[in-house]
Amino acid sequence: MDEKRIPIRVDKSILKLAQRSRHVTQEVIANTLNMKRSSLCQNMSRPRMSLGMFAKILDALDYDVVIVNRETGEAEWQLYVEREQELDDDI
Repeated sequence: MDEKRIPIRVDKSILKLAQRSRHVTQEVIANTLNMKRSSLCQNMSRPRMSLGMFAKILDALDYDVVIVNRETGEAEWQLYVEREQELDDDI
């Protein structure tokens, strides 16, 4: 299968907007992602962020990432993040 590379611009201001709309602190997001708040802050303040980290943060805020073609307005693909599920010892 020939893999096609697609340049994607990540607008990190979306993360702040999503965070405010859900009324969630960075501490809560970091806990959801099983990371330190300082690590989350570093990721969010870097000039560049991986699409994977971007998607993980949005997933923690209960959003999905949908890539839309600007020319057609059609969704090209949707990215879901599989979060590790904690197993209940009682089951």
